[in-house]
Amino acid sequence: MIYAVSVLIILFFGVLYFVFKPRLREEYRVRISDFGTYSSECRAFVRSLPLPKHKAVKLNEIYFSQVIKKGVCKLKSVKDCEDFASLIEYLPSINAFSKCKFDDLNKLASIDGVPRIVKLADFCLSHSNFEFLDERIVSTLNLQNEFRTLCFDEITSLNSAFLFVLYKKLAFLMNNILILLKMKRIADKNARSTNLIKDEKTYKELKDSKLFLAFCAENGGFDSEVCKDAKRSYLKNVCQTLEKLFKCKAEIEKTDFSCFYLPLQVFSKYEAFENANAEEKRLFLRLVKELSDKENVDELLFAIRIDNYMKSASAGHKKVVGISFFDRQFSIISAKRDVSMLASALSSDTMMRLLFGSNRPKTITKNAKFENTFAKINKFEAINLGICIADDKLTVKPHLPNCVESVSATIRHNDVSHTLDILRGKEKQLFLGNTKLSGTSIVKLGKTPIELTVVIPSDK
Repeated sequence: MIYAVSVLIILFFGVLYFVFKPRLREEYRVRISDFGTYSSECRAFVRSLPLPKHKAVKLNEIYFSQVIKKGVCKLKSVKDCEDFASLIEYLPSINAFSKCKFDDLNKLASIDGVPRIVKLADFCLSHSNFEFLDERIVSTLNLQNEFRTLCFDEITSLNSAFLFVLYKKLAFLMNNILILLKMKRIADKNARSTNLIKDEKTYKELKDSKLFLAFCAENGGFDSEVCKDAKRSYLKNVCQTLEKLFKCKAEIEKTDFSCFYLPLQVFSKYEAFENANAEEKRLFLRLVKELSDKENVDELLFAIRIDNYMKSASAGHKKVVGISFFDRQFSIISAKRDVSMLASALSSDTMMRLLFGSNRPKTITKNAKFENTFAKINKFEAINLGICIADDKLTVKPHLPNCVESVSATIRHNDVSHTLDILRGKEKQLFLGNTKLSGTSIVKLGKTPIELTVVIPSDK
């Protein structure tokens, strides 16, 4: 009796899932060809995003996974069909991608059930025709950081976010392939038993489709170039999209997004942080996030607070208790998990190891992940172009690090674009076009575009 009731319950919920399971549709977005237009649209999109909230996300990854795996299974069943030969070549790549997991995204704060970084990645890739355009990715993440800082967890999951958008696109592509395979199956069935199919609802829906008629034409032994061209064009477009998608996937997988974590710009100037290993950096930054979340403070502002704390006399001081045991001396360090602990770790390599070092065994996979995520970031050398515009008069007094040989910039003033080139030379010089200017460092900006060249000597 109990077994029968259990079976009925399972069947009931199975029917409910079959009826109410998600039928997701792809949101088509037009490619933005011009980078300037893209930056403007992206800025507006970023500013439209509210603060993310901690709640369950709605990624529907199970649904996308099922569609991809079903597509793989169906494609394998038509290996001998010449029409799908080009698609079958992608089966190993599709099958490998179908096994990806996105569990880290489910832990992130979200907007309308979707993690903020997934929304950013989707905007970037969908408006770029799913090509890997690094300047657009950089622009998107910089604009977000300019408005609201990306947090530590988001930075470590950026690869997953971009891959998930590609994964979703792959699912929609596979769904289109499944529809194409269904057309072929019905066309084959119609050729064998015409009267059986013509009354079916599916046949009536497909009878005006050029793709469906192309499969029917093959079975009927007659030519229809219009239909055949439509089929060839459609399959070619799917293959080109797959090629683009997997190229983008390869680029995303090898991209290190850690440089977009703004607190690194603060911490990278400390040798103790630079010399720390990947696990120590991870634990250090994890505590930064925990403390900033606790106080509801932006992580960059919290990092600046730590930097300011380092200038105080108490920074780096910790309580140490010494214990003698036979011929050995042991020391116990006590540290409260707060700003002072982080400042102490930044004070020396030893304190970083003591406070954030770990002797626990680590798996190779975990090490590889964080070594890639937190590749060593060099200290920043500031570039100062020294541009000042007042009363339509331009003054340029640049300072460049010795490693920088030249800089080119476009200055826009009163809707007129002017060109500025800063070069290295033996002595300081100023050129307006090909004319050398002497005795002044001020140039009038009018309605005519000018080409200004500033020559500066190397720092000694």
